[in-house]
Amino acid sequence: MNQIDVTTTNLEELDLSELNSLATRIQTTIRKKEAARVKQLRDDAKSIARAQGISVEELLRGFSQDKPSGKKRGRKKSAIKTTTRKVAPKYRNPENIEETWTGRGQLPRWIRAKLEAGANKDDFLIRD
Repeated sequence: MNQIDVTTTNLEELDLSELNSLATRIQTTIRKKEAARVKQLRDDAKSIARAQGISVEELLRGFSQDKPSGKKRGRKKSAIKTTTRKVAPKYRNPENIEETWTGRGQLPRWIRAKLEAGANKDDFLIRD
């Protein structure tokens, strides 16, 4: 295996197999350094526990009993459940009285066609 001097190599000059080899070496080195760091932290924790006269298990027991911060993720739930009420229709098609519209949401096809033909929305108001 050809060793690549990373400090003097322009990565653009390397072919794909050399780049893959370099990436593998980098990942291996990262894993080794992370493992060494964790081992060092464990050793430090053991020394601190011994210096304080407690066991590591006793020290760790305190961590497992920590309560969560109380912050929850996600949407907040409303205190009172509200139900959607059916809204009375505000507009009616004079040519077909079964076609109504509450005035909310998109315009129905029948009212859109009438408005495009020059009618006024107030012409369809239900006056009761």
